[in-house]
Amino acid sequence: MRIAIDFSTLDHLQMTAGHYRYTVQLVRGLAEIAGSQKFILLGSRPEPVPELKDVFGRDSPWIYRRRIPWHHRGALLVDEFGYLRCFLTEPISLLHVVHDRIPLTARCPVIITKHDLIEEIFPEYEATRRDPLYRAHRRRVERRADQIICVSQTTANDLKRYWGIGNERSVVIRHGVEEHFFTEPGDHLLGDNPIFQSGKLVLLSPYNLEPRKNLGALLEALALLRREFSELKLALFGRGLITSEREQTFQRQVQRLQLQEAIVRLGPVSDAMLKQLYRRADVFVFPSLYEGFGLPVLEALACGACVLGGTTAATAEVAGTAAELVDTSDVSALATQLSDLLRQPQRRAQLRLAGPARARQFPVEKMVRRTWETYLSVLRS
Repeated sequence: MRIAIDFSTLDHLQMTAGHYRYTVQLVRGLAEIAGSQKFILLGSRPEPVPELKDVFGRDSPWIYRRRIPWHHRGALLVDEFGYLRCFLTEPISLLHVVHDRIPLTARCPVIITKHDLIEEIFPEYEATRRDPLYRAHRRRVERRADQIICVSQTTANDLKRYWGIGNERSVVIRHGVEEHFFTEPGDHLLGDNPIFQSGKLVLLSPYNLEPRKNLGALLEALALLRREFSELKLALFGRGLITSEREQTFQRQVQRLQLQEAIVRLGPVSDAMLKQLYRRADVFVFPSLYEGFGLPVLEALACGACVLGGTTAATAEVAGTAAELVDTSDVSALATQLSDLLRQPQRRAQLRLAGPARARQFPVEKMVRRTWETYLSVLRS
């Protein structure tokens, strides 16, 4: 009996991407708890990603198979032949699709992880909803998936609301946070940047220009806040879903609001740097309008950050009472809540203490264990 995990549509990313991190955590965790159970990891690279190389070895029950996703005309058909080849050459008893679509040629039970249903919710995805490939993906999930892992109750609720799939076929298994996010990070990686000098007020947020991430509202709020906190800075990390058009729009907004000197874009950062940023920032702001889970919120809580997030269901589900929550679609409310936090160091200190205790409720080991139990349940049935 062999269990296959399809990582081939995600492994071109890095640990800064939530779906990639989830799969790496899952594979490493399964390698620790699943004993001699045999696994196949399907990937698009010539060899496993660096974070997983040590899982594969001479005596390991894990093997790696390359499956190169096709991106040209006829991709769907060519991909199906690639999957069929895997199923004909390997004795696969169960397939876990951690992202993307279920292959038609799957000859075994299938589990799929559903991270969110953004395509069903936001108007900018209307073309995607009409796309025949998306509709085919939806039909396959509806008809072919034996079990659907939802990364939050929010996603499970959306699955029921938009696709009519209830808890008889779905299971909520929330993301987990790694233990190293709880350790003391130091501050040695921040020393060269003048905005992190003692005494300066700093907001921190991901640099992601997908419209639902709502970074524009944070810029508007920052412009209001600088009337009261003239030296306030906004540090942005990462580069998520950036296009030249979106970046030009972002830059025009920065210029219109005269925030050129207030914003620092740090680019992609290591986990070590990220932990120091969470700890140093006066407030970590997560202004997203919708999340399937919101892993940055969980990691920031584990680091002892003061977190302000949206009242959207998944963010509230993750943060509980360990963060301040506000309607981030309301710029005035967002600015007011941030102003209150910046003027109340005692409240910020309370949230910093509450964060790690809340994050302890989301260990990676729990996510891995429950996923493993789901595999066994589907195989038994």
